[in-house]
Amino acid sequence: YKEVFRASHTFKGLCASLGLISLQRSSSFICDAVRDGEPLNDIEPLIDLFKFDYAKIIDAIGKIED
Repeated sequence: YKEVFRASHTFKGLCASLGLISLQRSSSFICDAVRDGEPLNDIEPLIDLFKFDYAKIIDAIGKIED
């Protein structure tokens, strides 16, 4: 949980700095869920939301023309 917390917290801050609000929000959900280090029954919906938001950002970046 420490590594998941650290990674999600770092990613949340990076997304905030870049203005990627949806990805910041889904990173924050994961960060908050593992903050206390308590075992989680089902973190999968949070991971799925993060993956969805990440895919939207990657798709948008791919559409940017030089």
